[in-house]
Amino acid sequence: QSHKDGRIGATAATPDSLDSKLQQFKDAELDSVSFQEYDENFPHSLLTVGFDGRPGGPSWYINTRDNEEAHGPGGSKNVYALTDEADPCFGRVVHGFEVVEKLQNVPVAPNGFYTHYPVIQNAYVKSEHPE
Repeated sequence: QSHKDGRIGATAATPDSLDSKLQQFKDAELDSVSFQEYDENFPHSLLTVGFDGRPGGPSWYINTRDNEEAHGPGGSKNVYALTDEADPCFGRVVHGFEVVEKLQNVPVAPNGFYTHYPVIQNAYVKSEHPE
């Protein structure tokens, strides 16, 4: 899903396979983040990657602008019961910025979903401990 609120949404499925993929995540007990472990050292700044929703996962998003006010502590007022909670960020785009720009320009339908779905073919963990 492409969000006009400064995020590019993603999930491990296409519209045709979404139900079966989500069931696979549920069966493996990977369908949510147990705790919304927001850390001020990992704010929702430009090009950070965060888990989506309450509880978060398996969907995620790339912040395409500073989203700390909307998705950091207190940003979920009137949306979730735990209003002080925040979406946890777990990574940052470190190269391939032109791909993020291309994703921002993929056409979306009036409902905000992509009219055709781009596929992320490769992603990797650069470092387990940011410097």
